[in-house]
Amino acid sequence: MKILFFCPETEPHGELILTPLSHVLPRERIERCGTVDGLSAILKHPSERHPFAILIPHTSDQLHELVSIGERLFTIRSILLLPDESKETISLSHLLRPRILLSQHMNPIDYEIILQNVCKKWLYYEYQQY
Repeated sequence: MKILFFCPETEPHGELILTPLSHVLPRERIERCGTVDGLSAILKHPSERHPFAILIPHTSDQLHELVSIGERLFTIRSILLLPDESKETISLSHLLRPRILLSQHMNPIDYEIILQNVCKKWLYYEYQQY
């Protein structure tokens, strides 16, 4: 079971999320993809279950692309880091039905606390399903 981590290589906030995430999970359990097409391919042909996804679009255009494949994400719990805090972006992000919305202006310590709690809770829940 791997966690999906969508983050373009050019996104500076990717490491701010990936570093605390790797404190909770080994990097081998994190399946990283840098393009929406790559994410879509993983979701189209899943080789294993993904208990949740972390989505970090770099721009509102990438957020639009994620919304275009949103139906594939509906069965997966997700954490979404907003590319900006405009009203349009926030309302568009709700179309993905994320469980948690994060702002880029948060303290990196807050990212770590949220990710640790979420990983423990969601992964515990997934293991209880079997």
